[in-house]
Amino acid sequence: MLRPHSPPSVKQFRGHDVDRVFLAGELVFSATGNTYQVHVWPTLAAKGKPRVGVGDLMVVAADGTRIAIASCTDEVVEVRDVASEKLLFTLPVSATSMAFSPDGKRLAIGVFEGFRLYDLATRKVLHSFRDPAWRIVPSIAYAPDGARIATRSYDDVSIWDTTTGKRVGHIEVNDDPEPVAFLPDGSLVTAVDESTLGLWKPRGWAKPARTAAKRKLLGGIAALADGTFVTNGRDDGVRKWTATLEPKVIAKASWQANGIAISGDGRRLVAAVSDSILVWSEAAVRSSKRVTAIAPEVATQIKGARTIDVTTAKQLAAWIAKTSWLANVGKPFVAKDASRLASLAAWKGPDQPTNEAIFTLPHELVEDATLAATQTGKKSVISTGAKAYRTVFARARKAVPFPDDADISDPPNAAVLSAATTAQAAAMWLALGWKLPADLMTLLAWYGDGRWPCGFTTPAKRGGTPLAVI
Repeated sequence: MLRPHSPPSVKQFRGHDVDRVFLAGELVFSATGNTYQVHVWPTLAAKGKPRVGVGDLMVVAADGTRIAIASCTDEVVEVRDVASEKLLFTLPVSATSMAFSPDGKRLAIGVFEGFRLYDLATRKVLHSFRDPAWRIVPSIAYAPDGARIATRSYDDVSIWDTTTGKRVGHIEVNDDPEPVAFLPDGSLVTAVDESTLGLWKPRGWAKPARTAAKRKLLGGIAALADGTFVTNGRDDGVRKWTATLEPKVIAKASWQANGIAISGDGRRLVAAVSDSILVWSEAAVRSSKRVTAIAPEVATQIKGARTIDVTTAKQLAAWIAKTSWLANVGKPFVAKDASRLASLAAWKGPDQPTNEAIFTLPHELVEDATLAATQTGKKSVISTGAKAYRTVFARARKAVPFPDDADISDPPNAAVLSAATTAQAAAMWLALGWKLPADLMTLLAWYGDGRWPCGFTTPAKRGGTPLAVI
């Protein structure tokens, strides 16, 4: 989850694949399209587990007092008070996108044939806007003055007058559902095609005033008060753009980047990168400084903690060199804090409920460190991890057979790869200046005894579960 950090240039959350993010005061709202869950994270200065709701889409009003959560399954939009989470009312509509008006009094909701504009005081539809081709509207945005709304279908951007309900502008674009956003001066930003970003000036909608290169699809666009804006996109990561479309990289994405949003007061920026949520302060966004990586909180699952006397990357390298990796696998031992499997053949594979958590832990920790290293530009962290991996791989395969033609999930190969990946994770975490998680320390201690900690005795549960060791 979240750990306090000072100075507050960036906060990092971890825990679920994130599609959309929003800020409301000290709370961070995030949603994932895989499980249809909306997470409400605790205050930025505190630790704790998120509260969870259900929904497909969400949007937060600019003043941070209301949140709209849509469920396409139930074909309803819930409007809730942010502070109390109290349900204020519902709107009977199946939403494909949503946007609050700047004053928070209206809610524009994209539907399958256009969009509807609701007055939240009366809960009535003020206008029902029909897309000329009856297309779905996956992206919608309000202009800063509230006078216009932009909608994006799969090959068209339309600009609408919110008073008359008439379409006043039209832009032809590619057929991808990319986001659309207005800047403070009324300019419009969206993708022309998969590799081009465009900026259109008010009343000049036919052709973009400027274009710039980008990669892949954008996950979101957030406009800042000074006329710049920030995008989050796969391969591009988080970028800040000037009004002349000159980009600066704020954070790199290791594999995926999705939603992005600016708080109503403009003081914080939040972005979803891979399975983390990053939150920057106003100063960090304005200066485009590299972010400070924060170690994610890793829950302890292993009962019977062990440790090794290692606190730095240099100490770990020396420890790796003198450790007899997997040399005692299959030999008898007596231990109160673990159960012994007789041989490698007794291990039933990584997909077993008793084995999966331990088998995947080192890989998840490597992903955490890789993400932090790419965001902070610390390439040496990745090379340090790779060196530890190669060293342990070479030593471990001398103790345990490693058939080149065998599947990586077969016990001999899995043992060697698990040992190497555990060392890689530890080396990268220490190179970042992070404290090693308790469970990782316990695994290293067992490897230090020449064993393979290969799973749990029963499926992992809260409070800790004894290890199974070969």
